[in-house]
Amino acid sequence: MFRDDRSWVLVALLATIGCDAALDTGPAGPRGGAPPTSDPTCESGGMDPRNDVIRRGLARTCEGCHSVGEHGYFASAVAFESLLVRNPRLVVPGDPDGSALVQLLEGRREGSTFSQMPLSGDPFAVMAERGETDVSMEAIRSWIRDLTVPGVSTEPDVHAATVQRISATHVELGLRDLLGLTEDDFWTVHPSANGSIRVIARSTDTYPVRSPDRVAGLEGLNRFEALGGGSAIAQRSEDRTPSTTFVQTLVPLSQAWCALAVQKVGNTALFTVATPATGSADDASLRAQIADWHLLFLAEPARDEDVDTIVNDVFVPLEAENDAQTAWIGTCAYFVRHPLFVLY
Repeated sequence: MFRDDRSWVLVALLATIGCDAALDTGPAGPRGGAPPTSDPTCESGGMDPRNDVIRRGLARTCEGCHSVGEHGYFASAVAFESLLVRNPRLVVPGDPDGSALVQLLEGRREGSTFSQMPLSGDPFAVMAERGETDVSMEAIRSWIRDLTVPGVSTEPDVHAATVQRISATHVELGLRDLLGLTEDDFWTVHPSANGSIRVIARSTDTYPVRSPDRVAGLEGLNRFEALGGGSAIAQRSEDRTPSTTFVQTLVPLSQAWCALAVQKVGNTALFTVATPATGSADDASLRAQIADWHLLFLAEPARDEDVDTIVNDVFVPLEAENDAQTAWIGTCAYFVRHPLFVLY
């Protein structure tokens, strides 16, 4: 059951964001455990206001473990509706007892990896009985009984994102593979005296990147976060916005990784036609390699004018100031920072 203060805190929160939504406390007052009701004109990111009341009621207890990834139900209002409300494996409209969500919250889920939520301690229903949650089980059950999930519209969503930027994981794993690099190019493993294994960056000059969910306590974790990387362990949501921090991290990283890749002996993943020593004197090989990189990094076949621009505006000036190898490094970094690579 609710404690009085938490019930009315939720009402105040909804009012603060411009909604007239409130919990219908029923004749028994805030402890009545009645389903939440709200003004149908109130919206949170366009979601059904009744769904939003349940989302907010569950958030404090659940969002710590469910804010990123395929189980990131509380990453946003849209995530809650698409990943949970409209997921028949978790919520069966009109059937609370048959809904896995209720079974997990009540600690009676069978035939599954997990029998309750939260995973440790008392299940949600027991916590709710003690007044330790922001929504009651009866409110959740009533919400599911009355729930109707609208059909999928065939009309295009004018608000849908059509372009997004690469993630920190895309950089850590995808870009690394494109450049023909491996973990061994960045990390070295050292057994410790106590029998554990330490993973150490070979050089901070290579700008190593590694998710904290894969291994903790390494150089490069802050860089993963700067690229917008999320973490279930750190309870941090992924950030895919083209932020200043992302750009400031990607620029030196692209130069360092491209230098590592160009200087790597026998890197046939990157050099399919030319070599790091190929210069403008070998125009055919130079143009063929740049055309190959255009397709590799930007996923578009290069037109002759595209190759001309890169050769004349990027490669040749760098070669004239330095040497062919430096020109290849700069050209590689140009592709990594290209909008068609960063955004897709």
